[in-house]
Amino acid sequence: MSGQNFDVIIIGGGIIGASCAYELAKNNLKVAILEKRHIGSGASGCSAAMLEYQTDAWRGDKFLSLARPSIRLFPSLYLELKELTGVDFGFENCGILQLALSEEEAVNLENEVFRQNCWKMKSQWLTREELLDVYPQLTPDNFGGAFFEEDGQVVGERYTAAMARGALSKGVDFCEELLTEGVEKKGDKVLSIKTSKGIFSAEKFVLAAGAWSDEFLALLGVKLGIEPIRGQLVVYDSERRLIHHPVYTKSGGYITPKKEGYTLAGTTVEKTGFDETPTEEAKEKLSAIAGKILPRLARNKIRGMTAGLRPGSPDDLPILGALPGNSNFFLATGHYRSGILMAPITSQIIANLLEEKPLPVDISPFSPARFLGNSKSAGKTLSTSTSSI
Repeated sequence: MSGQNFDVIIIGGGIIGASCAYELAKNNLKVAILEKRHIGSGASGCSAAMLEYQTDAWRGDKFLSLARPSIRLFPSLYLELKELTGVDFGFENCGILQLALSEEEAVNLENEVFRQNCWKMKSQWLTREELLDVYPQLTPDNFGGAFFEEDGQVVGERYTAAMARGALSKGVDFCEELLTEGVEKKGDKVLSIKTSKGIFSAEKFVLAAGAWSDEFLALLGVKLGIEPIRGQLVVYDSERRLIHHPVYTKSGGYITPKKEGYTLAGTTVEKTGFDETPTEEAKEKLSAIAGKILPRLARNKIRGMTAGLRPGSPDDLPILGALPGNSNFFLATGHYRSGILMAPITSQIIANLLEEKPLPVDISPFSPARFLGNSKSAGKTLSTSTSSI
């Protein structure tokens, strides 16, 4: 594959990169993904993979402008990829139950239910007594909860695998386990990327490298402030699901029962650089959380732990659009905890952007320009620094 010219090169093979590749390849473009490890090796496969559209609605209009149209794409995308690849990535339109663990949380959560119902979003407030009547297996130490009917979940690693297989079936080339050594530019255009496996040229480029995005951008003299946020999960064996919905709390973690025979308990939010190592401290903390939310789960065997690095942007919102000063270099990164949820709409945005078609949503609030300050691109020379992307 080295030395070939592509219509589009995507840097990063997580769910965002794979989704963008699949969408672009469906439009008969010649696409390649460059990945420093292997496809799906980052946060995409180490995620609880909840679709938290309503649960995170408090984040405001900018978040909702992406989350709302994206979650509505999942039913058709699920059927499309399952038929094309044979991979069932476990999409469930099951809702998410959010528990209140204090009186203050209960007041805020009940107000949120009222607000969402005014917006015609499907949610329901349940008192403590009503909750325990429906879900007697939950902790009695709660102050009620909200059921957000439009939320759901998938299996993160299978979702990424299905998308990657879909992209492969459409002719996308994968180049894995490489180092990026430099970027060749001429004027405001990136011409090629020099890697440990050769030089890759394209008409257009998309950076979807998640937590590693700023490492690559350093080759262009740019820093956006994207940093890795480690999130750890404990994996419990659970042949029979003790509850059929993810259970989320604002202050005490969450559990996500999967029909595949395991339950995830999470999560941590840690700024530890690029360290992806699970810790015993987190195992103890998350086990206690799981036992508090769903006491019977504590009796189950712990299968193991997983940890991933989420790409945190300075305002916790995605970074989408052309990189100023680089007319053919585009960004699809910084999704933090919402990469799984926002992958469908992000891929449509990127495909339409690169093909100069009308965009499905307004992306001006997500422009990379909001973080650039005085950063400048790398000019006309070939950068010789090395990135692990």
